[in-house]
Amino acid sequence: KLISLMGSEIKVDSTLGEGSQFWLDLELATATESLEQETVVDSSNIVGIKGKPPTILIVDDHLNNRSLLINLLESIGFRCFKASNGKEGYQQATEIKPDLILTDIVMPIMDGLEMIGAIRKSQQLPNVVIMVVSASAFETDIENSIKAGADAFLSKPINMDYLFNQLQKYLKIDWFYEANNHLESINTENLPLETDEILPPPAEVIEKLFELAKRGNIHGIEKTVLELEQRDKKFGPFANELRQLATSFQVKQIREFIKSFRG
Repeated sequence: KLISLMGSEIKVDSTLGEGSQFWLDLELATATESLEQETVVDSSNIVGIKGKPPTILIVDDHLNNRSLLINLLESIGFRCFKASNGKEGYQQATEIKPDLILTDIVMPIMDGLEMIGAIRKSQQLPNVVIMVVSASAFETDIENSIKAGADAFLSKPINMDYLFNQLQKYLKIDWFYEANNHLESINTENLPLETDEILPPPAEVIEKLFELAKRGNIHGIEKTVLELEQRDKKFGPFANELRQLATSFQVKQIREFIKSFRG
């Protein structure tokens, strides 16, 4: 099924008494310089939006993906709405008239490209910015998204710095940044325990977790803390606190928690 979704099929060549050969041909994305090199925003230091907060509609059939983006964006002031498929997304868009739409491609009932086409044809939202967010980042996917009417394409897992750079670019917004001394700016009420009660892991693990948090890679964080806990039980309290935040997709609190242990 996975191979079929990638546009290929398994082929077999069998010779009696010798065995069988199985293979498949895949069209892979060309390795080109990423547009994400233009990133100039450090999302880990953003704490708010200057001026009127924009409205963002998130269209994705996976609850975890929607929750991750909503928790992240609402934590710094965006007004967020959600939809679980293209049809629902189109209806929501015409009602709330968002400033920007983040949409997946592959969804039931109506996919993302169909929704984009419907929005562009309706002319009810002539100025809405539409960004495709998809795990399928082949050149054809990007081209089809732009042809359908998308303004930008972001691949999953999302590079949070690049996402915020695109939000700034298309919505013409400016950010509020936290103070240089991040320890003073942490809202300790959002942290489950005082950090001095927890034994932090080695610096290289902290940096790995921090990079995962910047990208919003919840799965990577959960995997890393599990490996950390299995390696040495003394890091259990640290792993437990981070796991609780990851389970509830508290991305901003995860970043603050990890940053409090950075040198």
